[in-house]
Amino acid sequence: MNIKKYFATTYHHSILPLLTPFEQEIEITWGIYKFIKQNKTNPIGIIFPEYAFNLNTLSIAAKKNISFSLISPGQIKKIRYVNELKWHPANKTNLYNIKSAYVKLPEEDIINLLVVPKYIWNNKKYHLNYKEDNFKNSSYEIKIYENTSIGCKYGLKCWKEECTCKSSNQNDFHQHWKKPLRRALNLVKYYIDESFFTLGKNYFIDPRQALLNYGKLILGLQSKDLFVKKYIYNQNLNTAFQLLEMESLCLNMFSSYIWQSRDISSSRVQQNLKLALMAIYTLERISGIYILNNFLEILEEAISNNHHIGNGRFLVEHYILPKLKKSSSI
Repeated sequence: MNIKKYFATTYHHSILPLLTPFEQEIEITWGIYKFIKQNKTNPIGIIFPEYAFNLNTLSIAAKKNISFSLISPGQIKKIRYVNELKWHPANKTNLYNIKSAYVKLPEEDIINLLVVPKYIWNNKKYHLNYKEDNFKNSSYEIKIYENTSIGCKYGLKCWKEECTCKSSNQNDFHQHWKKPLRRALNLVKYYIDESFFTLGKNYFIDPRQALLNYGKLILGLQSKDLFVKKYIYNQNLNTAFQLLEMESLCLNMFSSYIWQSRDISSSRVQQNLKLALMAIYTLERISGIYILNNFLEILEEAISNNHHIGNGRFLVEHYILPKLKKSSSI
């Protein structure tokens, strides 16, 4: 069976361990809704972007009735046969014939992980096909290296700062812009979250549940009238939906693809900076909180490889903001 027919993905291609636990829950929940929309059934598993996860990520997925995910051999730390007392360090020999194993999680949950060699993942000619037997309870238990991925040999480094891993190496192009960019986006998300949960109490019956289920509305799995009835009690629907939309914008701006770009001036990064600006202006409009200057000050440290651009602040002020204002997106 081709597991991609039975496995969901997260809603955005974000590196989950770099998000807060609640953000991870949203990405997993919305990803499940997206799978249901496309396949008319619930998924049995989920594929995390770049196989990046930790125990908390797996626990969130398990509580959403997800039974399977994928792991590469290099992410397995220890292994033992069921009911065996002794743990063995994972190596090529004892992992050679293992197709699946399970991980014990907090609160007595477990999740099964299908072992996918990296050469299969990187080769487009291969399909992730597994026999039905691989989806039964595994005879092996494993311990994992947390906060690792299949795309960076240093764990999660290439999605947040300068990294020398092969997937991040850009020859003569430096990556000094990554760390301040991540800080700038985290700043936006912090203020958006603060405002959402502070102001949200005045609009939503339960702000957390409203945001988790907003994915149903986005995907057309729930009507607007029913969503309003279940989650919103304030008659000012415009502000309520602006609060939800600025959270959606923030989740989208953390897409992992931007960290694979050659430079901060790339079209992918510019698109995510545009999303951040839209969230910033929405925040200012509904709460009066102004953080644009703080955002730009951090981006000034994001040095571009393009000498005509200089840094992230110049990029935003001279390239992105004028287009955004012209398009009336803010």
